[in-house]
Amino acid sequence: MTKKKKKILKIAGISAGAIAALILLIFLYISRGGFIDSQVLPRVADFIGLPVESEDTSFSVFGGIEFTNFKVDNDLLAADTIK
Repeated sequence: MTKKKKKILKIAGISAGAIAALILLIFLYISRGGFIDSQVLPRVADFIGLPVESEDTSFSVFGGIEFTNFKVDNDLLAADTIK
């Protein structure tokens, strides 16, 4: 293999690794419960026109999403846990 081909493969490998790392970091940021509480729930509340609250939110790729002490408009809809 020539030096030019090795250099191109090295650059391609580093670029692919950097893109994979960036995708992983974005996924980890989005999957945090805090992101869901601060970005998703307010948009849902704006969409339906009612306040939406959750005491704790957790997200897992394989386990799905779980809300603890979930409330819509205080008493209209309330649940201890939603999975």
